Amino acid sequence: MNIAVVHQRWSRRGGAEKYLEHLVKALIERGHTVELFVHFIDIPVPAGVMVHRVPLVRFPLWLRLLSFNLFSNYLLKRASFDISISLGKVWGPDVIRPAGGCHRAYEHRTMTALAETHPLSHPFRSIRSLVSPFQIVNRLIEDRLFAENNTIIAVSDLVKSDILHHYRRSEGSVRVIPNGRDPHMLDEQGKRAARARLVSQTGLPDQAFIMLMVATNPLLKGLEYLVRALSILPDSLLQKHDPQVIIIGSAPNRVIRKRVRRYQASERTHFIPFSDEISLYYQGADLLVHPSSYDAFANVCLEAMSWGLPVLTSAQNGGAEIYTQGRDGWVIERPWERELFAQILAEIMQHPDLSDIGRKGHDLLQTYSAQRNLDCVEQLLLELVSQKRNHVAQKDTSRSDRTRGARS
Repeated sequence: MNIAVVHQRWSRRGGAEKYLEHLVKALIERGHTVELFVHFIDIPVPAGVMVHRVPLVRFPLWLRLLSFNLFSNYLLKRASFDISISLGKVWGPDVIRPAGGCHRAYEHRTMTALAETHPLSHPFRSIRSLVSPFQIVNRLIEDRLFAENNTIIAVSDLVKSDILHHYRRSEGSVRVIPNGRDPHMLDEQGKRAARARLVSQTGLPDQAFIMLMVATNPLLKGLEYLVRALSILPDSLLQKHDPQVIIIGSAPNRVIRKRVRRYQASERTHFIPFSDEISLYYQGADLLVHPSSYDAFANVCLEAMSWGLPVLTSAQNGGAEIYTQGRDGWVIERPWERELFAQILAEIMQHPDLSDIGRKGHDLLQTYSAQRNLDCVEQLLLELVSQKRNHVAQKDTSRSDRTRGARS
């Protein structure tokens, strides 16, 4: 197959971008040709891949979204390929894999959480969201996208149910193909060495209960819910386990620091920039915490599992569907309910064998491997190409029949 792949950025920074690189390389290895429609290129493109540089207007952000859609759609119409797939919400491709899920569902869930945590500012921020040019453009793009005659790859049952709830789509036009990740070989000695390096580099006590978050915007991924829950844990538990939170991502802005200070958690939160040594933190921490108010399927949870790190996430993350509570991970239904969150944290901190939970989560990846994900995507693309060719053949046959009929 000759496959056109559309995404705004060719990079390794985000989960969608890492998946894009993995997908393109795997398709090439399987004998397909790939044409890449992107604007930003941060890393080398594999040999043999034809690049179509999509122009866009960089600022403001809403115009960046809209201009990339318009220009990529324009270029796709003038290119020749067997099938096209987008890893974002872009008009035109045959297959759409909205890695961020359903925007309308995201707005609903985040506003629900906001009403619980910030009831006074909730009405103002709801109105601001309604009139924000960025949010308006997001809605317009999604409304048109899900009205098109395309096939949607939903990365979780949550995303599929959200799309079917908010849009008039046939169930068969939305296929669920969960994210996948190949596990690393577990090495207990390596984990102990990583723990020693982690505490040495961060200055944290070795006996501390170290929770890890990986996020460019930690507030979107539930940092405030976490520090709110920590603030009501009993003093005896805090003294015994000394919970600490490491956030790997961008430098914290004023708003993030203010939220952390509000719950007297400044001394328990430590912000560290992204680095190539991120595996050190996956191996050396005690728990990955990802209590977001909405995630289609957080790849960071799979990444943690691949290193044997136990995961606590929210039911608002589509990836939560794969866990059995307390067996291979933990799921909190409503992370903004801090009493419930604190209760689960206390349970986890006092668990007698977290490494067993980590091993079972690691074993779970045999069902959710990257290989299985790629097999399912490739099979879907082959199926759709076959349907397109059959449709063209039928149209040609019908046209020939009409021509013969006219001559006779």
